[in-house]
Amino acid sequence: MEILLALWFSTWTMLIYRTFWIIRELLHMRNEKIITKYPILHFTVYIIGMAFMAPFVWHIAFFEEPRKRWCLAYADAVMGKGK
Repeated sequence: MEILLALWFSTWTMLIYRTFWIIRELLHMRNEKIITKYPILHFTVYIIGMAFMAPFVWHIAFFEEPRKRWCLAYADAVMGKGK
């Protein structure tokens, strides 16, 4: 059980560290106003959401191409593009 918890926690930590800052910069470059106005709230919601998704999106933490697609898709979804 401890091993599974350690795997989940390390994957979750890597997901946050390797995706949030890229997404934050993308949103700043695209002049997104609401989320960039409340960065602490955005970070809190993101880490809570990723806590539940970490076992299902683990490949984003380890591979470059899925991470790039995830960050771009997340930024597009937040800004309402692709509807």
